Amino acid sequence: MRLPKDAATALRALVDLGGHALVKDWRTAALAAFGDRKPGALRQAFITAKKTLLEADLIVETDEFVSVSTRQDSSDFSNSDAAGTPVSVSVSDAP
Repeated sequence: MRLPKDAATALRALVDLGGHALVKDWRTAALAAFGDRKPGALRQAFITAKKTLLEADLIVETDEFVSVSTRQDSSDFSNSDAAGTPVSVSVSDAP
C-alpha cells in the first residue's frame, strides 16, 4: 500500500517516537517533519495524514495516545517521507 507523502511522514514521526506517543507529541514531531509551510497548511496536512492513517488502520488512537496499529495481518506498508527517506513499517500480532 502506498501512502501519500504527508501520511508517510507522519507515520515515520510516530515510528521514530517508538511507535507509541501522546497525540500532542506526535503532532509536534510530524509538523516539524513536514517542513517549512504556513501554520494553517501544517495543521491541515496533519489532520489529513492522521485521517489517512486511521482509515488505513495503520494507527490506533486511544484518548490522548496514538500508536502503530497491530491489527493488520503481517502487512508491509512502505513509502518515502518528506525528506525522501524510505518508510517501511511491518505490523503483526506476533509478540
